[in-house]
Amino acid sequence: MQRYSRVLAFLLIFLMIFSFCGCGQKSESPLSGKWAYIHDTEKNIISIGNNGKAEYEGEKYKFTNDDTFIYLTKDNKESKFRYELNKDGFLFYITTEYDYKGENTPDGIIGEWVNQANKWYYEFTEEGTFNEDGFFQGHYTIDTDNSRIKLAYNDHFVDTYIYYSLNGNTLTIEYPWQMVEAE
Repeated sequence: MQRYSRVLAFLLIFLMIFSFCGCGQKSESPLSGKWAYIHDTEKNIISIGNNGKAEYEGEKYKFTNDDTFIYLTKDNKESKFRYELNKDGFLFYITTEYDYKGENTPDGIIGEWVNQANKWYYEFTEEGTFNEDGFFQGHYTIDTDNSRIKLAYNDHFVDTYIYYSLNGNTLTIEYPWQMVEAE
């Protein structure tokens, strides 16, 4: 009888440990699901599975991520997207390149910058003001340590941090879009 008690105690301890360990299953990533821009929740932009696969703007990719970036790979070509989790979902940073429209070489980000494909633009002044696409104005500050620009909009939006890099006459901006679960 004592032998059966020991076996039963061992089995109970084993089952308790086994149940706490989750049977070796991976927990669901907070990025898993179907995601849409907050301003258009019916249009799925990116779907992320727990199986290492994703779909972005209708294209299928292999998916991995770390604490800062989402990596989408297709045909041995990798695209990297910065992201930040938040209470509503996550900020998904889309990269856009802008060409300098001034003469000579730009002095940092000061000047007018235009994206040739969609004609979006930024204008940054020496006085610390900006104009985005002719509709959104405000003040900006630069955090060179983190390669970020803080945009403090006069209207419409909360303060926004964009990441940037400058290479000659090209300004690359990573702009955050709030992603929420698609409906």
